Amino acid sequence: MITVLDYLLVRLKELEIKTIFGVPGDYNLPFIGVVDNDKDIQWVGACNELNASYACEGYARIKGFSALCTTYGVGELSAINGVAGVFAEQVPIIHIVGAPSQSKQEKGKTLHHCLATGRFDAFEKMYRHISKTTAVLTYHNATEEIDRVLETLWRYRYPVYLLIPEDVGVMKVNKPKLPLQLTLPQSNPDDLNKVITLLENKIKQSKSPCIIIGEQVSRYQLRKQVENLLEKTNLPFFTVWGSKGVVDEGRQQYGGILFGELSNPQGLDYIINSDLIISLGVSWDEVNTAGFTFDVPTQNCYQFYDTYSLIEEEKIYGVSLLDMPNALLALDYIYPHNIALLPQKIVPPDWQGLIKIDSIPLLLDKVLDDNSVILAEAGNAFLCAVNHIFSGNSQLVVSNIWASIGYTLPAALGVTLALENQGRAFVVIGDGAFQMTAQELSTLLRLKLNPVIFIVNNQGYAFEKIFYGPKDTFNDIQNWNYSQLPELFNCDAYSVKVDSLEALETVLPLLKVHQDKLCLVELDMDKHDYSEPISEFIALLNQYK
Repeated sequence: MITVLDYLLVRLKELEIKTIFGVPGDYNLPFIGVVDNDKDIQWVGACNELNASYACEGYARIKGFSALCTTYGVGELSAINGVAGVFAEQVPIIHIVGAPSQSKQEKGKTLHHCLATGRFDAFEKMYRHISKTTAVLTYHNATEEIDRVLETLWRYRYPVYLLIPEDVGVMKVNKPKLPLQLTLPQSNPDDLNKVITLLENKIKQSKSPCIIIGEQVSRYQLRKQVENLLEKTNLPFFTVWGSKGVVDEGRQQYGGILFGELSNPQGLDYIINSDLIISLGVSWDEVNTAGFTFDVPTQNCYQFYDTYSLIEEEKIYGVSLLDMPNALLALDYIYPHNIALLPQKIVPPDWQGLIKIDSIPLLLDKVLDDNSVILAEAGNAFLCAVNHIFSGNSQLVVSNIWASIGYTLPAALGVTLALENQGRAFVVIGDGAFQMTAQELSTLLRLKLNPVIFIVNNQGYAFEKIFYGPKDTFNDIQNWNYSQLPELFNCDAYSVKVDSLEALETVLPLLKVHQDKLCLVELDMDKHDYSEPISEFIALLNQYK
């Protein structure tokens, strides 16, 4: 016999979850103690629960799954903003909440961290809106509900919620006899054959086919299958902003980013005139379409998602994205042309003068390699990597839909741990966003992690200034000495402030010299310097009524 908490750890390991993020609180301490005594799972304490939720998401973006642990009430509500973002972006994490004992709850007394109503189900009900499923463990359902929740997490790749009362957690149960039933969405064979037959006829007649790769390719870890499909078929392919770096973009047939009116014109023209579009798990949201300035065609468009497909205008629940890479490969089709859709790279100008926000893409091109992960913060630098070619294993982490500022700094904690020294995280974050979650810099330093953090210091909320009030003081913030923060936290790091391109150019080689430690580069800019792509992007957002 083992405890319910030990049973949960056994099941988490089946999903290869090796790191749990959170903040200790009296109701979740028993679980954290079990984690801390387990040699196969690492506990990572964050400065607050919101930051822990961001870190948890960052880890899952790289590894596939992750876990968050908070205390009842105050802890789980501190994390709720981040978990809502996890739901919006469809990232698979399990949120484990330690709660007052079932016996205490049944007495209906007013306990700490509760709403003083005598009821204890309010927070779980809140989480129902941002979880694929929730469960409250009892004396009677603990093992069955743990299995159900984790199988749901595996199948649908959305966050799930598990509340464990103190006394239920230490209750003795049988060890699991069988592994979890880790099944994925599957196609109905008859429906799949019909769609593949349609596609086979269509693709053989097509003059200008293409594939558009979306976020679900990453969520279901289909990268290898899709890259194999691209290699064998030679089909032109595109990404959207939320799927940049989901596959190796260093291939000749890569046509760039489909980004509404901000797309590469040559690539956009190809898509608009394409006689066959195969869309793999794309989110056609406001950001990916640049303010809905790209209308998804209904004719000649085959869209595949995890649990359904849209075949031109017909919705079919029996055909899943997960079967499509191999099904398309089986057609033995090779696109006969080698076309170049990306514009020639512009030779960058000499690095002279003040640093501007539009210098950042050139900066990234200089420092990134095939194993780099960029975390682009929502804000003035949001589109810093919009035209970067993510080759090899490099990739982008961005909160595309939720866009809660401050996300990238704590997310870098999760990303860096997940990389396990097989790459490096590069954060581009504005000063306003940084001040939202700045405490997590101390955790990165405490754990001796090595991300590179570029802080865009333009003394305020530049993104909001473009929307409204460029001269108004409500978009201003206190100017910190950002480059001195590692010293404040009493930790070893490479930290520097630069205000010119010449100075920045001398700093960049030192980032590799200090490969083993955190590097913080404060980019001092004019407070009214705005990114040209962001200005155009916001103008398009404002046009949508």
